Amino acid sequence: MTKIRVSNPRLKGRDVLQKKFVVVDLETTGLSPKNSAIIEIGAIKFEAGAADYAAMEALIDPEVDIPGIITGINGISNEMLEGCGVIEEELPRFIEFFENLPLAMFNAPFDMGFLRHNALKIGAVIDNPVIDVLPLSRKAFPALPNHKLTTLKAHFGIRVDQSHRALVDCQTTLHVYERCIKKLFGG
Repeated sequence: MTKIRVSNPRLKGRDVLQKKFVVVDLETTGLSPKNSAIIEIGAIKFEAGAADYAAMEALIDPEVDIPGIITGINGISNEMLEGCGVIEEELPRFIEFFENLPLAMFNAPFDMGFLRHNALKIGAVIDNPVIDVLPLSRKAFPALPNHKLTTLKAHFGIRVDQSHRALVDCQTTLHVYERCIKKLFGG
């Protein structure tokens, strides 16, 4: 498959039908890329027809204390991050893993804001095409009471161990993407 570059990296319509892409999810210390830090990155490289997918994940030392409310959501504690690499060490490995492939995310503006902000810290630019699975789910399943990833997981009976951890949420996002594509495009 040819590597894709677009000036407006938001893929819509049938363009979301990709044979190869990378599902990405982040856990962070808060909501603002300028005032918060990435504490976990997960990524799964999807390729249509493949039996197994390459994956990577990393816990990241934010060099600040994690707020208790965040630990309560994702279970990541300050102690878990002791001795982990910092974002400037870990992000280049993920950028290499992403290649120029489209990035699929659930609520992409949030994760892309953090990725782009942190990429600038290391002199990199992430301008891969983006597939946002959240609006796909809204279009495919408008009758659901909400479109939180945990709600979609329950609706589809997706069996993953937990939520609010990066690699597990990547798995859930991939399942939701596949269900949306099947519903919207008969794929």
